[in-house]
Amino acid sequence: MAARLARSTAVRAHGFAGGEANQASGIEATTDCDAETAQLQASETFSGARLIVVVKPPHLVAAVLLGALVACGQDGDPEGARALWEKVNTGAGFRSWQRAPGFATRKPSFTSHADAVEIFVSPEIGGVLGTKLVTEWPVGSVVVKEGFDGSSRRLVAIMEKRADGWFWAEYDDGGTAKYSGRPSVCVDCHDNRKSYSDWVYSFELPR
Repeated sequence: MAARLARSTAVRAHGFAGGEANQASGIEATTDCDAETAQLQASETFSGARLIVVVKPPHLVAAVLLGALVACGQDGDPEGARALWEKVNTGAGFRSWQRAPGFATRKPSFTSHADAVEIFVSPEIGGVLGTKLVTEWPVGSVVVKEGFDGSSRRLVAIMEKRADGWFWAEYDDGGTAKYSGRPSVCVDCHDNRKSYSDWVYSFELPR
């Protein structure tokens, strides 16, 4: 598969509308994913999706294959994701929580989540902010990030600190999980913050 992709001569994704098929350099692909979710996939089937992708320089092959694996989501723990969604929306919900440091209002975002974000932290995090004795966030800590494109909420991304590490989940606006558990796309992105801020990207540990 990798060799087949490496022999191609361009990088181009076509026809992300569901079920649409195109042809480019002899590699055919279609997708059952929605246009928003399916960003780039290889020409083989991954999680029920096939897309046209023509790849050049071999060093791009790995990125394309990774995109193929995660483009339609990695909902590894759907029950856990549903329980977490209910937890953060119980009662007054997460929007009644403290806002994350540096995020007093909606702010432009330069991450992969959305054009702008609002971030809220659970009382477990709020209770230790401002101290200088924290080397990791307490078990039970939750970070909720709402992602917006224009005035519309596009997604909700949540991290929950558990006894065995962080649990990640990302949902559409209606609460349907696209990623849950420890998806590689989440873990790999946050890995370089592991020792610096206990995997959290948007704000730092108190120092």
